[in-house]
Amino acid sequence: MLQPNIDPYNEKFNDAYADEQLSRFIALSLSEISPQTRYVFWPETSLPGYVWKQQFWQTSSIKKIVTAFKDYPQVQLIIGATVLNLYPKDEARTATARPLNKFDVANSDWYDVYNAAIGLDSTQHFQLYIKSRLVPGVERMPYPQLFRFLENFAIDLGGISGSMGVQDEADVITFGNNAVAPVICYESVFGEYVTEYVRKGANIIAIITNDGWWGNTPGHRQHLRYASLRALETRRDIARSANTGISAFINQRGDIRQATTYETEAVIKDTVHANTELTFYVRYGDYLYRLALLGAIFFLLRLIIRRFSKRFKPALFEHRY
Repeated sequence: MLQPNIDPYNEKFNDAYADEQLSRFIALSLSEISPQTRYVFWPETSLPGYVWKQQFWQTSSIKKIVTAFKDYPQVQLIIGATVLNLYPKDEARTATARPLNKFDVANSDWYDVYNAAIGLDSTQHFQLYIKSRLVPGVERMPYPQLFRFLENFAIDLGGISGSMGVQDEADVITFGNNAVAPVICYESVFGEYVTEYVRKGANIIAIITNDGWWGNTPGHRQHLRYASLRALETRRDIARSANTGISAFINQRGDIRQATTYETEAVIKDTVHANTELTFYVRYGDYLYRLALLGAIFFLLRLIIRRFSKRFKPALFEHRY
């Protein structure tokens, strides 16, 4: 699992560093890979530049990765990437699609931008998961067709800002007998959403993230703690790969192992244990929250009723003689 420690503001999305970054990812991975290795995890938006979905195998970075790992057929890579999906001008498209030609929109093809996780192995079969829980104000605008002009004012964190495309529900990346939940960054704060991966068969959870946006603040440490909660709720081991921040392995009790430090390049490896059992939380959701909410509503209504009953209670024996 990699923590390459690339500056997200000045280096990560700079084309001048693209080849250097990819070479660094490959070299770090190969430095620790062994015949026992089954998975290699790279963080969110690892691949430099964009990958067109329709031209996946023609992408130079994909070709370079396939060549580098050709001697390790037992390995699946799970890689964060920015993926583009093309819609010819006469085809149906999503509300988040953007025109390729802004100066001739009527005759333009359109495309969607995805923050995605790619599952890649030596069989030259790739699996794609598209981030569904987007960061408000950065990756998602409300009602994109109506408020598209707001995208010009979105916070640009060095990657692609504005309304990005999503997939409707969580999905898993399969390899052999295992199914990995490819949780991308912000999605890890949604407990019930993570259970959707598990109900679809995920026996391992991978969190790929880039926590460098916050700088060396409590943000990246708080984000890590959410991962411990997800491990406890689902009883799944977690491999957490951060561009920088804290990468770590987390067991099914929520214990954090091999935690890296902020602004440090690192490669860590460990054994993760697959689990197929479904916890009560996975089966029934956040029942504690629902019970607490119902209880709060009940006591609030009771308080209101008591206040109003006192105010309007008839003064039956107000005058006595």
